[in-house]
Amino acid sequence: HDENGHPALDIGVYHFEDYPFFPNFPVQSILPGKVILVEKNRFPYGNMAVVELPFSQFNSTFLLSIPQPTPLPPSIYTTDEICPVNGEPVSWDSEGKSIYVLYAHLLQMPEFKVGDSVSCGQHIGTAGKSGNAAEEHLHLEIRIGPSNAKFTSIASQHSSVTDEERYNYCIWSISGVFQAIDPAILLYP
Repeated sequence: HDENGHPALDIGVYHFEDYPFFPNFPVQSILPGKVILVEKNRFPYGNMAVVELPFSQFNSTFLLSIPQPTPLPPSIYTTDEICPVNGEPVSWDSEGKSIYVLYAHLLQMPEFKVGDSVSCGQHIGTAGKSGNAAEEHLHLEIRIGPSNAKFTSIASQHSSVTDEERYNYCIWSISGVFQAIDPAILLYP
């Protein structure tokens, strides 16, 4: 979904020859945290949730094991020029950093509200094919960015998308404010 490729793991179990298809596989949280966004079937992510865990809540040994994204080179353009503001701009706390985990293409909208706490291993939902997905799977995307981000909605690449959703998608995936890291780093230490 990113303009520079696909910055996520797609996890799914598909039917092949005599191997059984495992429909509706459960999705569990890979980290504890606070829910910052829940979406109902917006393109491209479909039904999804984003969970934030501030660096301040990690122990220092764990933080050292996570490769930090390479800072982007300075730009002559401001963030507002890269992602023109139409509507309420995304806000965040520039003093701290957080890890954000996006769980997308879920079968149904997650039953969380913004601000809810999620524990590691807690049920997030069921893998599905909502949004821009051809088969049932989980799109697991992890980004590092400033703490306390407040997104109202994230969507792109569809005629029903609002200017605000397009701006939020730009901030999330294109601007460099929130930089993707390889989810396998957290799944397979």
